[in-house]
Amino acid sequence: MKKMICFVLPLLALTLYGEETIHLWSGRIVTFPGNGSWQICAAHGRILASGKGDVRIELPPLEPGSTLDAELIRNGKKQKLRFHSQKVLQGHVATMDNSLPDSVPLYKLGCGILAEPSSGRPDKPTFTGNFPETLSCFRTFCFPDKRDFPLAIGKKWDSVSAFRAKNPGTLSVLYDKREQILDMTGNFTYILLKTGEKQLFIFSPDFNLDNVDNVLLLKQLLDNHTSRKLEDKK
Repeated sequence: MKKMICFVLPLLALTLYGEETIHLWSGRIVTFPGNGSWQICAAHGRILASGKGDVRIELPPLEPGSTLDAELIRNGKKQKLRFHSQKVLQGHVATMDNSLPDSVPLYKLGCGILAEPSSGRPDKPTFTGNFPETLSCFRTFCFPDKRDFPLAIGKKWDSVSAFRAKNPGTLSVLYDKREQILDMTGNFTYILLKTGEKQLFIFSPDFNLDNVDNVLLLKQLLDNHTSRKLEDKK
């Protein structure tokens, strides 16, 4: 099989008062350092909070899967904000095994969990903490522990791609004619392995799902899975 390694350039760093939207949790205290008067206004114009100096706001928890757009206004500058429900993965369903670490709280994030093995539901994404020798599902999400590295991934893959998202990780790929190995000497967020139509996502051990941007990345990957399955049914 033809093997290749693809490297994706990092996303631009997000700075306060930039063009990009800052994503935040609802139901949690949010703070920004700064000086001067400020206010946070919802998209429909209602003032959600205001004050001087450091920004501090805690919105009530939003309904599962919902968002609220707002703007932080200070010194004539505006920054787009988007508050998210803590159940960001509402509407998604997956299988998982006993090796999945507690740091991947799918249920708390709103993801439905099927009480059956992944082999019985290959149409659904599956989550695991162990590197799988074989793939039974179209899309597998793997969250290995630091002690699992360096991780030999074999040579059966059609492609090996390394991705660095907004929050860099520690993954890297070593590739030669004898072996393909993942280690923790780089700054990639996750590695995507493909064989045929099946995909395996391996995440950096420091991929923290308490961080809203990381959860949104996971949601995007799950959304892509759902979109792909809908297209296949047409």
